[in-house]
Amino acid sequence: MGNNEERVEIIGFHGTDVISCKKILGNGCSFKESKKETEWAGTGIYFFISEKDKKAYNDAHKWATDIKKIPNKNVSVIKANIRINKNKILDLREELTFEIFHEYKDSMFQKAIEAAREKKQKLKKDSINGRRLDTKAINRFCEEMRMHAVIVQRYINFKKNSKDNIEHLYDDYASSIPNCTIFCLRNQSFIIKKECIKNE
Repeated sequence: MGNNEERVEIIGFHGTDVISCKKILGNGCSFKESKKETEWAGTGIYFFISEKDKKAYNDAHKWATDIKKIPNKNVSVIKANIRINKNKILDLREELTFEIFHEYKDSMFQKAIEAAREKKQKLKKDSINGRRLDTKAINRFCEEMRMHAVIVQRYINFKKNSKDNIEHLYDDYASSIPNCTIFCLRNQSFIIKKECIKNE
């Protein structure tokens, strides 16, 4: 998954509100980790990334306004410079990496099936929830392989809570084709710089 000595610098954008932005940039303060059982890329701090900073910034801003429902005047986007070993990133955009990951997840699921059979129990419905299983597998894989970050591509329905959705036409609007790239950082000590961007 990369040269052991190869370090990369990644620019990530995190959408939040003005007050949280000031707190995160305060002395000794840090980002709050996302720890739900149905995260896109496991436990960690979420950023949008792109080859074009403007695209990642816009995604972070849309996340804050359209998903978190923060009024536009109260939105701030944090730009973070992250320096990390490339081989410590689980990059699920790479074919070999996602093949290895899916084999790992399938093996984990098979063990859960076998354990349930031994106990003569049925698997709980939550255990076969795709996103919940992904989250659990990513967290376990990262812990075992000592990965510090995860990159995934996802489709996010930014229109769902937007002012364009007055008639709820976008409630179920979805796509199987990703529209953004997400970087989940599991160890924030790799952030070498962070700054608050009120409006770009």
